[in-house]
Amino acid sequence: MNQMKEIKPIYEVRKINNLREMLDSSTELFANNPAFKFKKDGEIITKTYTEFNEDVKALGTALLSLGLKGEHISVTGVNSYKWCMTYLAVVNGIGTIVPMDKAIPTIEIENILSQSAPKAIICETKYVDTLKSLQDKYGLKYIICMEATEDGNGVLSFDKLLEKGRNLLKSGDTSYLNAEIDNTAPRIMLFTSGTTSKSKAVLLTHKNLCANTMAVSMVVRYKPEDILLSVLPIHHTFECLVTFITGIYNGSCIAFCEGLKHIGSNLKEFDISIFACVPAILESIYSQLKKAKATNGYEDFSFVKKLYPHFRLAIVGAASIDKNTVIAFNEMGISCQQGYGLTESSPVISVETDTCRCPGSIGLPLPGIEIKIENPNSEGIGEICAKGDNIMLGYYNNEEATKEVLEDGWLHTGDLGYLDDNGFLFISGRKKTVIVLDNGKNVFPEEVEVILNTNDEILESFVFAEKKDTRLELRAEIVYDEQHIREKYGNVSEEEIYEIIDNIIRKTNKTLPLYKYIRKFIITTEPLLKTTTNKIKRYAELDKIKAVK
Repeated sequence: MNQMKEIKPIYEVRKINNLREMLDSSTELFANNPAFKFKKDGEIITKTYTEFNEDVKALGTALLSLGLKGEHISVTGVNSYKWCMTYLAVVNGIGTIVPMDKAIPTIEIENILSQSAPKAIICETKYVDTLKSLQDKYGLKYIICMEATEDGNGVLSFDKLLEKGRNLLKSGDTSYLNAEIDNTAPRIMLFTSGTTSKSKAVLLTHKNLCANTMAVSMVVRYKPEDILLSVLPIHHTFECLVTFITGIYNGSCIAFCEGLKHIGSNLKEFDISIFACVPAILESIYSQLKKAKATNGYEDFSFVKKLYPHFRLAIVGAASIDKNTVIAFNEMGISCQQGYGLTESSPVISVETDTCRCPGSIGLPLPGIEIKIENPNSEGIGEICAKGDNIMLGYYNNEEATKEVLEDGWLHTGDLGYLDDNGFLFISGRKKTVIVLDNGKNVFPEEVEVILNTNDEILESFVFAEKKDTRLELRAEIVYDEQHIREKYGNVSEEEIYEIIDNIIRKTNKTLPLYKYIRKFIITTEPLLKTTTNKIKRYAELDKIKAVK
């Protein structure tokens, strides 16, 4: 068993025990600094730390007046100022927040309602009809609409509720302000993406999130003058912790992206300096920058700093990224630091720090976190396990699933990886997705996919195994970039596109050990089935392929 203790802090941080302490201390330190920026009717609106804290307390006071003390309260919608208000208002004196994926189907909404039993949901207009149809069945007492200007038809207006809270505070109501906070009680309930099974409800505490926020801030510098672009789904703990909570802790400003197609323009008009993203987004930006370089005849990427003068840090997580993309951004003067974690770990376990970098790795264990590699094979690859104050309490009402992943304080991540001689952590793939060939060799499909995806002709890929006679062989589904191929090769037929991809597969195979060769492949322009955090739904994708045959 390989084990390494955490690294030493680089930066001093202030101690916080819960998220109310975090918000109050940030407000005291950064009172008139911008906490949020977002566009409304084409105009950029700014909210200061003082305004945000006052709004959180007003909303919390109003929710308390509805009799919601100690209850589960859900929130769903796009990343927004009101979403962030709701999150902190609930956890800082009401009950347990249950963030819901803004893109889940009705059947999954029912699953979450049945498991978490929220008494109130704060949402956008588009969810109201669905929630009203489920209201009686699941005991949902209040539906609060972020966009409604007036109460009516069984739905409360968010703005009216906020106004009520302000009036209650003015009249001397201090019930919310004086509410006690249990730092170790389950106050955040997060549902896993359910790529292979029914989603489980992860229980986190103030202590979990505060420990992780302080640990990240010890090794990655966030400054009060920084502006962070919020684009990943904020219900997911990566975006929520790394952008929202850690940003607020450090006095930075959070700007809400208008959508994936607006990333480039929002980076510029909000003057972004820090951006947390998944590899697919950063690789797309890199592809666009390469096209701009070629189109304009630039000799190098120095033009990038003129486009985005303060863009200094990209934090990448949730999937593997091509090492060359990381190196390219570093050479542009934009530090690209990869991290790793799970919802169950609040989420960050390891990250490349401001002083310790190793492109291709997923960094070093955060201060306060221990990592061990359990049952390593001859190559040192085994299951990644982590221990620290950031590790969840367990799964809600699911003792059996909790026992499967928690043992003596150690979280068994289900991911396979190894530690190099310098203590950097490398991920090989998921324990559940590793392909064991007939010769006993292990193939991690994610590793091969990263290599395939480095080709401009390929948008994404999915590697799997199939039987040929009595042997398992590797196959690949290739989603090709039709626009790029036609720009590069002309008006080619599908047969010719297949030949282009075939040549890429052959060249790729030459860089791999014989047992990792892709023996057959299929091509498509249809995107792979993915979760909202951009992870391939591997079992569903395989079923889709089999259904077509």
